[in-house]
Amino acid sequence: MIALTANAIVGAKETYLAAGFDDYLSKPIEIPKLEELLLRYLPKDVYDDDVEFTSPSSAEDAVTAQSTESEPKGSDVLEFSPDEPGKVALQPEFIKNLSAKGIDVEAGLTYAADDPDFYLELLKTFVGEAAEKTAAIRSNYATKNIQDYRILVHSLKSSAKTIGASELSSMALEQEKAAKSNDLATIDAGMEKLVTEYEKTVDVIRFAISE
Repeated sequence: MIALTANAIVGAKETYLAAGFDDYLSKPIEIPKLEELLLRYLPKDVYDDDVEFTSPSSAEDAVTAQSTESEPKGSDVLEFSPDEPGKVALQPEFIKNLSAKGIDVEAGLTYAADDPDFYLELLKTFVGEAAEKTAAIRSNYATKNIQDYRILVHSLKSSAKTIGASELSSMALEQEKAAKSNDLATIDAGMEKLVTEYEKTVDVIRFAISE
């Protein structure tokens, strides 16, 4: 049993595993990742004959994962830990790229229960939802829908803090407080700055992941 959930808060993975699930995948669900997770638990004789893949490489990847000690998931930025065999760590260059742009990777890992793979998933989710959330922030600002604007910047405040983007989180908090008190002057002065910082943060993460 694999938990598919939007619950990506600290400790969520451990909670589901403790409740009896075999594994955990947070939304947004990406089909290749879902297939990879399913194939990790399917017996080889089952997927040889009975599974149709939407991702061409899934079957090959699954066989490799079961037959050899392959590179960890997200091997573009993850590597096996030199200190703890079998465990993964973030590659130093990846940490350097994020840290140089003001993202506190250590803080982010703390929120991810010191699970590098989970932290990477949080980063990918943060990037994946950015375009839709940015558009919604701008739309609600333009229509002066302050209540929904407050909800959106509150969510951004929390997700930014979770990945270690403290500056962005602080800016979102300021906007949240302004929306709560209906302080339109502060909202007007800070909305575009917030969105710009949001987009810069997303670009930094996207670049670090693709390097």
